[in-house]
Amino acid sequence: GGGGGGGGGGEAWGEWPAVEAIERSRAVMSSPLGCRLAHRRLVQHALRRPGGLEAFLERDEAARLRAVLPEQWHLGETRELEEASALLDAEPDGYVAKNMLRPRTGSNATQDRHATGGGIVAGGDALRALLADEVRRRWYVVYRRGRPPKHQARGP
Repeated sequence: GGGGGGGGGGEAWGEWPAVEAIERSRAVMSSPLGCRLAHRRLVQHALRRPGGLEAFLERDEAARLRAVLPEQWHLGETRELEEASALLDAEPDGYVAKNMLRPRTGSNATQDRHATGGGIVAGGDALRALLADEVRRRWYVVYRRGRPPKHQARGP
């Protein structure tokens, strides 16, 4: 597997022996490997890159899907780290970071997401601390914070 912060996965490859053992077993499984991988931010980031979706889909299908994928910057890659740093300097509360090795599912009802690295990093100070941590930041992706539209509805 790849090492370092170049997006090759590094420690993520340590999961593969267990995943392969599950795939070879006769145990009842909740979902196939492809479905589980699709929930990994690492995979989503790889697909978001130029040519990533096109390796699996026709160009027009890839363009439609890319249009709805969130913008993201991997803090383990120099160019994307620099871009994310500039964006955070301009709007510190406009972004969040998420661990790219954690699946998108799960809740604090069944696991402590913060203790396992799955919690969302938000707020200018927390994001600056993450960017300053050369080891930890390589496993995070920054996303633009979603801002739901506001309306003039009034309560009862």
